[in-house]
Amino acid sequence: MPLPADAQRALDEGIAALPLCINPTQRAQLERYLALLNQWNRVHNLTAIREPREQVIVHLLDCLAVLPELANDARTVVDVGSGAGLPAMVIAIMRTETQVYAVEANKKEDCFYASLCHAAQFAQPAYRGTAH
Repeated sequence: MPLPADAQRALDEGIAALPLCINPTQRAQLERYLALLNQWNRVHNLTAIREPREQVIVHLLDCLAVLPELANDARTVVDVGSGAGLPAMVIAIMRTETQVYAVEANKKEDCFYASLCHAAQFAQPAYRGTAH
């Protein structure tokens, strides 16, 4: 399901304001991530933010804003307390050369993450693990 027009505009404007180049595949994967998040969110309450434009701003753009701060040659990123896969999934989408690990203690969110990696068929699925 495509993003509503106002969410598309927010994503376009946010990307333009960041020092990033996002290719069409990455853009589609980010949108697919939000679609899957919303699908799961209806049943499992992964995030309180339910309006697509706000999800773009709070979830995607906040995570994208971290990327310029990561070393370009970073080989590994570990996201402890990854929750709904943020920022791990966004980093995995944008930095395919970096191995991304998502660690989450909550079983519901860990299951979402496993489903997300499988359903989205990302080029480099981030690894997941459970913290106790």
